[in-house]
Amino acid sequence: MKKYIFLSLICVFFFENCSKELDSSTIKYKDILVVNLLAYDNDVLAVHVGKSLSLYDSTAEKLIETAKVLVTDADGVVSQLKFDMVRQKFVSTWIPKTGVKYTLQVDYGNLNSTLSDFSIPKLTLNNKAKWTDNTSKDSVGFPTGTIDFTIKDNGTERNYYEIGLFRYDDVISDWLPFPIISENPEFVDNQVKNKEGALIIQDGSFNGQSKLLKFTTPYGTAGSTYKYLVVIKNLSEEYYRYFKSIDNYKQQQGIFSEPSPVFTNIRGGVGICAGASIVKDTIQ
Repeated sequence: MKKYIFLSLICVFFFENCSKELDSSTIKYKDILVVNLLAYDNDVLAVHVGKSLSLYDSTAEKLIETAKVLVTDADGVVSQLKFDMVRQKFVSTWIPKTGVKYTLQVDYGNLNSTLSDFSIPKLTLNNKAKWTDNTSKDSVGFPTGTIDFTIKDNGTERNYYEIGLFRYDDVISDWLPFPIISENPEFVDNQVKNKEGALIIQDGSFNGQSKLLKFTTPYGTAGSTYKYLVVIKNLSEEYYRYFKSIDNYKQQQGIFSEPSPVFTNIRGGVGICAGASIVKDTIQ
């Protein structure tokens, strides 16, 4: 009995000490720039610039509208981006090209300048997306279909892909995402998804090959005007590591879990600068 009392006292002492408030008055806070850019091959650049918050600041992130935002291409041509009041971001007048390395620089006041590099990988499909109805049945016996398409993977580099699936709703005349169920066994376990539910995979199991990907469509979801929309992105490594780190952060559980930092590649600040090419295929 004495042994159990002793162990209980240790547990009480341990948790009381773990819950003790830290003295944050000694923490020195320094303003740094927050810069985010997710560049696509079908849209102009849109760069978010803000300023970090202290532990005591309960307001929203401080948006910066007067920073100097420069983008330099591989030939040394420099473009200055202008702030767009509607998008609340610094926007370019041109669309970036795939396979070109760009450098993003942001300057503001007396804060440290930030630098980051990004490029947009190319994406190639071997065939158009195809939908076949009534290929299987769900858990309650209703028929399901299959969407399939083939990605031609580039074997000279590591590639990362994001796959989003949407159904057309005739009532609201718009596309709605639906849960992604992969029929490829290698992508069933340890899935990484973004906040919209799109599946993110890497080419470790099919590097340099043409990979047939299959996904289950739920019963009774296809519209009459259109059926489905497939959105495929080829992500840069930075893009993938960013979403992977967010997924790891979300998986943290318990007071004893190891801290999982969110990936950043902004030198002199924090944030993400990455690119992706996009292919959209509508199934009618």
